[in-house]
Amino acid sequence: MSAGGSDARATAAGGTATGGTATGGSATGGPAAAERDAVAPQRRAAVVAAVVVCAGLSVALVLLGLAVVPTLLGGGAPPRVGEVSASADGAFARFDWDDPGLAEGDRYLVTVDDGEQRVQDGTGFVVDGVPGSRLCVTVQVERGDELSAAGEPSCVEIPAGVD
Repeated sequence: MSAGGSDARATAAGGTATGGTATGGSATGGPAAAERDAVAPQRRAAVVAAVVVCAGLSVALVLLGLAVVPTLLGGGAPPRVGEVSASADGAFARFDWDDPGLAEGDRYLVTVDDGEQRVQDGTGFVVDGVPGSRLCVTVQVERGDELSAAGEPSCVEIPAGVD
């Protein structure tokens, strides 16, 4: 082939011909390579962002599992009972509370201020009171051999003159 033929092929490809050697065009950089080089940092940033998000989600799931699984399996410390409401109906005192999230086998330990203790499953407790007296209870969650922290006692006045 003649050198002129090489020059024609090189210039048709968008390059230049010097001394029979073609340079430029897509083979050595050109517009396609510039686009590829411009997109590469964006792709790299997207991959890094995806890896960071996945790692964060993995850590969150592990922490959630550490918090939820022991409760589902009945392990971990028993939850504390929140506020206990108290009301009087004649000589009866009624105490109610919300379930703090019991696990299988958990029960409530209700302690009356006279020292009497009762273990039960429900979130309500009714007891006879002495007219003209004050009656208080504390409620704890019993999980196996462990008890939750006791909340503040909840008290009610039993009206005088009722039977």
